[in-house]
Amino acid sequence: MMNDKIRRNGPFRKRWGRVAALAVAAALTVGASACTSASEVNDQAGEGGNGAASTSNKIAFDYPFTSVSLYAPLVQMMTDAAEARGYEVVTTDDAESLDRQVSNLTGLATSDVAAIVSFPLEPASVINIMKQAQGNGIKWVTYAENIEGQDGFIDFAGEKTGRAQVESFVAWADANGIASGTVLLGTNETVNIGRTRTNGMREALAELAPGFTVVEQAAVNVEQGLAAGRAELAKNPDLVAGLGVNDDVAMGLAQAFKEAGRTGSDLVYVGGNDGNPQLLQMIKDPDSVVRGTVAFDVAAVGAALANVPIDLIEGKGDGSYVIEYWALTADSPQLDEILAGLG
Repeated sequence: MMNDKIRRNGPFRKRWGRVAALAVAAALTVGASACTSASEVNDQAGEGGNGAASTSNKIAFDYPFTSVSLYAPLVQMMTDAAEARGYEVVTTDDAESLDRQVSNLTGLATSDVAAIVSFPLEPASVINIMKQAQGNGIKWVTYAENIEGQDGFIDFAGEKTGRAQVESFVAWADANGIASGTVLLGTNETVNIGRTRTNGMREALAELAPGFTVVEQAAVNVEQGLAAGRAELAKNPDLVAGLGVNDDVAMGLAQAFKEAGRTGSDLVYVGGNDGNPQLLQMIKDPDSVVRGTVAFDVAAVGAALANVPIDLIEGKGDGSYVIEYWALTADSPQLDEILAGLG
């Protein structure tokens, strides 16, 4: 179940400490000893097509954005959870290319994997592949998207986390007596998780902050967030806030404000979404304009990447998982707990 409130418990702190350690270790092992590559599995592909359930112990994780900082620890946590239940993890290398993703998934659909967990760049492009895989007895779990006919899904509660970002900003603005100004949104319309987070921010700003002017620029990483912030600050030096569709964008926005001479003592707000450890450190820095983020339980998601498909393979559960998340600011007790676990 999703939890709109900040959770206060020790296991969360311990899991975040594990994330910090795995971020280094997994970066060295993912693609080597931690899991098998999809190409190795595809080389062993059979004829399939009889609809019988696969008897394999292999689960494929198809994630196109392998350069993001949370990818390696997610894969390692998935691998740990899978191995605990007697399964092996296979990964793809899509390099953010739709053509490569389609090629990799096409191979997996006739391979001996028992389940595929996929973050599709374009859901419409993989529907027939999903059906082919299911016809070969392979379970299909969609990550951060939804496809009609899927066996299961992992949902990132995009609109609700986008709204939580805005609620934190509005609380900060109210506390500082700010009722108007311009807010820059770093948006992403290319994938479902980006669209839903963007829509959540838009709708919440219209409802909760009607006195503010909202401008938007597309951005999905630090470099694009920095470029968006620089461009908007050049037009509007009095920009009061920047909200990133993810924490990488927020870090870029924060850098743009820093270049413009803004510090933590200025009435400027930057917020993100994900709970990137680097951004969490920035929230605690009194010289930073980063004021908040929405963090999800990375360890729980990593475990779900294994447990959701395995449960489907074994005929258990309903195939669904919705993340838990926490709106964090410098005053949140969880922030100190998380940072202590990262130390």
